[in-house]
Amino acid sequence: MTPDLSRLLPTQPAIIVPVAAATPADVLDQVRAAATSPDVDAIEWRVDYLIDAVSLADLRRLSRQIYAEATPSRVLTTVRSASEGGALEIRPARYLDLYDTLLRCGARSIDVELSQPLAGEVITRAHEMGALVVGSIHDWDGALDSAEQLAAVNRLAELGADVVKIARYIADAEAYLDFLSFVRAYVAGPDARPLIAAGMGPLGCLARAGAGALGVAATFASLDVVTAPGQLRAAQLRALWEGAELRAPRA
Repeated sequence: MTPDLSRLLPTQPAIIVPVAAATPADVLDQVRAAATSPDVDAIEWRVDYLIDAVSLADLRRLSRQIYAEATPSRVLTTVRSASEGGALEIRPARYLDLYDTLLRCGARSIDVELSQPLAGEVITRAHEMGALVVGSIHDWDGALDSAEQLAAVNRLAELGADVVKIARYIADAEAYLDFLSFVRAYVAGPDARPLIAAGMGPLGCLARAGAGALGVAATFASLDVVTAPGQLRAAQLRALWEGAELRAPRA
């Protein structure tokens, strides 16, 4: 059974903020701040920032604490590899094992990279445990044209991702317009999965703000920790979307 997207993103377009810290105490502090912020819809826990600094037992303990502090379905649990812009060099077997551990500790939404050789196995295991899967691709060079972006997100859908995420480096106005054109065409397509879109680089913040007008499910912003170039502050992004009437004003 396909998990319900509204469990992770009850309001769309949604603002997801990353939690990225190297100690359990700092992770919990960031989770608490994000969970109580009126500008945040969901939290991404970046496990790769601390995984090599804690034992497996400590990771299990911290995971259960995080899912207790914040609604589990509103936490997107992510192990970002170095090749995709993360903080961890990781082999495929360990990638699978880490997600198995996190799912058993209560993860209900996970990010799976298209570049991972065992991506299909991770997605299958997540679905067996009732979790939602965000399949992701990161184009750090801005090298993918529209056809290649479409092929990538379609491949994620074929593997079983419930939501597809694409983050692309936006260096200039041409790349900005091309990215928004891709987003608009994809979300209007008959076979589109919910899309999380994020721009990176000099014009990345404009791409994140602009994508909200084109039917994306979500993008990423920050509270205190910026994990990718181009992230706006959550309050800034929400104000922009409210001004454009893409989000209802806060009560």
